[in-house]
Amino acid sequence: MTEAWVPLATITLSSVTTNTIFSSIPAGYRDLLLTVAGTSTNAGRAFYVYPNGDSSNGSAVLANSGPNSYSDTGIYFSTDTTQFNATIQIFDYSATDKHKTMLLRSNLPGNGEVWMTAGRWASTNAINSILITRSGYGLNAGTVLSLYGSNRL
Repeated sequence: MTEAWVPLATITLSSVTTNTIFSSIPAGYRDLLLTVAGTSTNAGRAFYVYPNGDSSNGSAVLANSGPNSYSDTGIYFSTDTTQFNATIQIFDYSATDKHKTMLLRSNLPGNGEVWMTAGRWASTNAINSILITRSGYGLNAGTVLSLYGSNRL
């Protein structure tokens, strides 16, 4: 079977938003793909992606287009006041026998950077919601967040 991404939900922000939640994510797909396209209130601010709203069980290793690589407590994408794009793939999101792994790719056109992050959510719970958040900063009106499920089982 050829893998195809099935649209599950799309949120287009109508105002500046610091918290966006995809809730009631259905089981029955293999992987999830979250895409974010838009602008933010401040350049270079990280927005965190928390499965099931859990901000305490994440870890990530980040590499950008510069010489740096470092670890952080959660997976996140960086934003820009000019158009940016991010994709987060979450593998085996509904499995209850393993931790969940994630790959993130994003760009910051304002300074020419490309970010890649590999992360792990240290839980065997199935993911049924995703919180995208950053305290004190917002994603601007017109930003589009879309969630897809893979039909590959």
